[in-house]
Amino acid sequence: MKPLATAAACLALALLTFFQFPGHTWLQQDTQIYVPILEHLHDSTVLRNDILVQRPHVAFTLYDEIALALRALTRTGFREVLAAQQVVTRALGIWGLMMMAGALGLGFAPALLVASICSLGAAIAGPAVLTFEYEPSPRAFAVPLLICAIGLAAHHRHLAAGVAASAAFLYHPPTALPFWGVYGLLAVWP
Repeated sequence: MKPLATAAACLALALLTFFQFPGHTWLQQDTQIYVPILEHLHDSTVLRNDILVQRPHVAFTLYDEIALALRALTRTGFREVLAAQQVVTRALGIWGLMMMAGALGLGFAPALLVASICSLGAAIAGPAVLTFEYEPSPRAFAVPLLICAIGLAAHHRHLAAGVAASAAFLYHPPTALPFWGVYGLLAVWP
């Protein structure tokens, strides 16, 4: 697959899934919890007496650190910063889907078709998690990074897969633990 064409296709498909279907939401579910925490971390006088922000559960994760850094760097709000992260991680997840399809022997166009179909929002059986979440929550960033890690591992790019899976773990540890369990077993398998 050609790197530039792949990157353009992944970004275009990520933007399409963000703006059209399945789309995105803001302050509908989990972001009702995360945004006040981020606002308090940004300015400690905001919501200082609210019990929700007293001991934030996103402390020491990439979610809050990157959001705060991007907000300071771009001087935009959390909505814009988190939306940008959501598009980037979706694009990486789509790239992972294309790499998985490519590892099965599919060419560029069929791999893009597979990634397009899966990008419509497949549900992961069991925990009822979507592959592409609607809201910019830590899990919404971790799942596409894990899909990217699986695609990288399918092409024997283990260092890059480890970096992507580690970033997913630093975004949302409970989401990444099953991947690390399986990856650890495969690493020691003869």
